[in-house]
Amino acid sequence: MLKRIKETSLENNHSPQLIQWIADFTTQLTTPGCRLPQPIATIDGRWITDTGWTAWTFLEGQHARPNDVPICIDGIVALHHALQAIPKHPLMDDNRTPWGKAHTWCFGAQPAGVQPQLQPLIQQLYALRQPIGTSPSQLIHGDLNPENMLIASDLPPAFLDLSPFWAPAAFALAIFANWIGPRRGDIAVLQHFEHITDFKQLLIRAAIRMLLVMAVIDDLADWETASEKHAAELVIQYVQNDSEPP
Repeated sequence: MLKRIKETSLENNHSPQLIQWIADFTTQLTTPGCRLPQPIATIDGRWITDTGWTAWTFLEGQHARPNDVPICIDGIVALHHALQAIPKHPLMDDNRTPWGKAHTWCFGAQPAGVQPQLQPLIQQLYALRQPIGTSPSQLIHGDLNPENMLIASDLPPAFLDLSPFWAPAAFALAIFANWIGPRRGDIAVLQHFEHITDFKQLLIRAAIRMLLVMAVIDDLADWETASEKHAAELVIQYVQNDSEPP
């Protein structure tokens, strides 16, 4: 598997410094319960070529589907157990990408200047947000969409394209839940996540993060039919219905 790294990339997992770091620690990780592609060095021992290419081992599997959710959850837990001892890279504190900004805001204060189309949903989600427990933050895979996960018979789940963020490990589960459920128009699948401490609050933060990425990118031409809009509406419905008295 080949991947091109660019200094000007908008995604922090395309940063040469962070890719070098990820490649270095990936070769040292023990990952029972999950699989990660391993970096392949050039003939002179580097992870990145002069023209910005990296190579990673091929992993068998098909992209995750809703019926794979239980094994995906187990794999995500195993992945983040393996990652928990990795120290924070200094560049992660200076993540000015749309994803980095949205990640900070979803745990912090609501930003000013959000587009009018997004305001109602963002305000509702912030109104539903409540304090969560004190789970320690750690390195997480911050882009756990189903296309970054591979499921194969008799093998643990595989995770591709590690996108480094700093948050409680369970937030990675909420990111995946939002992708595999509300982003696909399905909230029934969320039942598999309800044993996770503070899950609904983490899901709210994942939905806020998703919308604020849209706000920073300012890609709202098809907003009325966007999967992000429908997903946020479903998250609000899911959380509000759960909070109503019987």
